[in-house]
Amino acid sequence: MLSVLFAALLVTGAAPDDHAANGLIERLRAPCCWQQTLDVHASPIAAELRAEIRTRVAAGEDVPTIEADLVQRYGERVRAVPTAGFLTPLGVFGMMAAVSD
Repeated sequence: MLSVLFAALLVTGAAPDDHAANGLIERLRAPCCWQQTLDVHASPIAAELRAEIRTRVAAGEDVPTIEADLVQRYGERVRAVPTAGFLTPLGVFGMMAAVSD
């Protein structure tokens, strides 16, 4: 089993922690403009958040805790796909207002 994991790491070049971090990075938007997710956005804040997420995951912090912290800091809008709780009538109205800008 270990040899299979090692072979997978050689092929992908990524550790298991990298996959967890990358998954979160792909699900969050850059809070500077809210236009692109962190994995593709080229801004200082996006680079800082990518580094922070990778550091926290590598230190053993779980992804849901990191995500909750970032949502607390930047608001629900940081999620590229909002959670079901965000789709309340008020949340839908807010999304419609954001799209109309």
